[in-house]
Amino acid sequence: QQDSPSTRAKREANELSDQLDFVITGIEREIADALIRRGNWSTKMMLDQQDRIFVLDLLRERLEGVLERSRNKVLGDISLLETNLNNHLGSIIRTLSLQDQRAMNRRIESFFDETRVLKLLLTERVYGQFAAQARGQIEAGGQTALREIEEASEDDRTRRAAVIRELIPTPRAAFRSALTQWFDEFSLAAMRFCDRLQRDFMLLELEAKYRFDFSEILQIEQAPEPITN
Repeated sequence: QQDSPSTRAKREANELSDQLDFVITGIEREIADALIRRGNWSTKMMLDQQDRIFVLDLLRERLEGVLERSRNKVLGDISLLETNLNNHLGSIIRTLSLQDQRAMNRRIESFFDETRVLKLLLTERVYGQFAAQARGQIEAGGQTALREIEEASEDDRTRRAAVIRELIPTPRAAFRSALTQWFDEFSLAAMRFCDRLQRDFMLLELEAKYRFDFSEILQIEQAPEPITN
């Protein structure tokens, strides 16, 4: 049984959130290694300008990598569905006449055209918007976040991770909602395709029935035998 769109989106958002936690932990470690004391007698920790640029660039790079893997996972599932569908229907369509094969292949290609558009929307409207929001937050608040990290206690790794986390949108909010809507649209497209395909096959069945009318033969087979004395 297939998961509902909301259930699937929730699972993907939770997995993405877990991956982002790993990213945050890794960035915090990079910052901890880069922090240096401001002077021999000072307990103040700081990052030099080169480290600031490196840390924020690394955060963007790892964030984009996590989003890319998540997106490819969803797209991979869709591609697998298309392959299985094509293989299953192909064996059926090959039994039809050439004219009917062309008509059914056009129906399938129309569905694949629709899924290609949906894949673009997944990239642009779901993952693209999340990435753009994250880049905006990092650009706007990155330097301020690093200064706040410098003000934190040297051993307060939890605080450093919390500051970094504020630079990344939470997947359990807008991202999950957008992904749920996308799965809804894909499910509706798939159901429309299945309904049309079922009607096509029903029509072919009716055409075959009236094209090859066996009613007279059936009447002969079902006719009662004459009574003889």
